[in-house]
Amino acid sequence: MTRYILLFCLLGYFFANAQSTTITPGSAGSVSVPKLSYDQIMAIPNPQAGMMAFDSTFKCLKYYNGNKWLCTSQNGSDNTAVGFAWKKAVYNNGYERANAIAVDKNNNVYISGSAGNEAMYGYIAKFSPNGTLIWEYTDYYYHANRVSAIAVDDNFQVYVLLNASFRSNNLGILKLDAKGALLWRKNGFGDIGSYRYAENIFFDTNQQIYVTGRFTTNLTIDSFTINSNIGYEGFVVKLSNDGTVQWLKSTNSGLVSKVASNGESYFAGHFTGSITIAGNTLNSTGNEDIVIGKLNKDGSLAWVKRAGGIGTDKANTIAVDNAGDVYIAGSFSGNAYFDTTPVNAVDAEDFYLVKYRSDGLFLWLRNGGGAGTDSGIKIELSSAGQPIVLGSASSNSLTFYPGFVLSPPVSPGNFLIRYDAFNGNITWARVVENASDFKVNPQDEIYTWQNIAVGMADPGNSKGYQNILTKYLYDGTFAYRLINGGALQNMAFGTNKHFFFIGNYSDTIQVGASTLTSTDNQGDMYISHWME
Repeated sequence: MTRYILLFCLLGYFFANAQSTTITPGSAGSVSVPKLSYDQIMAIPNPQAGMMAFDSTFKCLKYYNGNKWLCTSQNGSDNTAVGFAWKKAVYNNGYERANAIAVDKNNNVYISGSAGNEAMYGYIAKFSPNGTLIWEYTDYYYHANRVSAIAVDDNFQVYVLLNASFRSNNLGILKLDAKGALLWRKNGFGDIGSYRYAENIFFDTNQQIYVTGRFTTNLTIDSFTINSNIGYEGFVVKLSNDGTVQWLKSTNSGLVSKVASNGESYFAGHFTGSITIAGNTLNSTGNEDIVIGKLNKDGSLAWVKRAGGIGTDKANTIAVDNAGDVYIAGSFSGNAYFDTTPVNAVDAEDFYLVKYRSDGLFLWLRNGGGAGTDSGIKIELSSAGQPIVLGSASSNSLTFYPGFVLSPPVSPGNFLIRYDAFNGNITWARVVENASDFKVNPQDEIYTWQNIAVGMADPGNSKGYQNILTKYLYDGTFAYRLINGGALQNMAFGTNKHFFFIGNYSDTIQVGASTLTSTDNQGDMYISHWME
């Protein structure tokens, strides 16, 4: 009923103003439009093409184009975006840092980070799309200044990974209900002085939970304990939705991991000397070799294999498609072998991308580079499972198999390449600037970002920082670039071409239409909402 009353009032407002407008020679008349919040505009049922209102949230004049509400500065394409931001200061004179972000199907925003005065604790909050605080939760179980991940399910329940600092280095896995109340927590313990870090959260189709991370010495979660034999090792733990631990496994040197929707886990990393995984011993042939493996749904080892040669070979990133095929990217030097396929580096270290079938069968290998060190940083998959790779380069001329040439204008620089999943051919490749990280939205468009120091060299204290976010279309075409104040920490995508990012700042910054001033000189968190 409220929505229809709003529509009636809005139509009446339009009608009344239209009737009272007089246009005479030399005069444009006098037309006013209603001033509404973003939520009020979105609540208008069955809007008609041509309707207009001033959006007090995004601070722009909006019109309805027959399909969606747009600011007048937008043309309906994907080449423009408008946004605003709000700050969150947990303490009047404290330290706050935002680390992770998630968005639900209603475009509500969930953030996790750290806040405190003398001690740091885990902080979790939910906001409406217009920045209204819905609930917040502070976890005082132990000091946690390394909050790594947050996720929300279809029932608006929230999952968070917390990591303690100082001597304990323990980790926490938390689940909160839709109102922000703690449902359960699981703690990971080990020897004092050793290291434990929970990094990523995954769900299978049955809403079972998987957490991946790394540890040294030992790690105990409930009654399960694993031990490290080589220093830093990866781990995967599976929990039921009620928090019951199903199994805990070490992936040895596999420090990057992904869990597929069917519950099978994939890992990759690099090692020196000999390692043994579930009774399988691998021996490196050079300085460092690559390890790739898979765990079955019950945590048992499905397969593991080595790749590399006499030089230094590394696996930096991993991705898994819906069929369970796995992609690994990183760097290699000298002569290296992936199964029986040889590859030779041009100079110090070259880039590679390799694909294996879900049963471990080698499918294809692609490489590239130039003089200096070139490497794969991150892999994201398109909605159709096409791999998109962000890489770094230290040469002004790069050649990628089978002869695609890129020429970065500066060194070091970055590149983006999209490959065909079936045959590994390059679909497109381009040089990109200001790209330390990237994500792909549901429409397969790409967003890269990087923080630029204006006057300081410490990203932890974001005073003097600004961030550059760049969008590229599905075919690699440049769309637009946004420059905002503060350090950008992470981003997430909502529905209907909305996206959000979080970060940290101090002093006064400009983010979209909003000017933010920190509560104290230690800095605050900020959350930003953008629409295209």
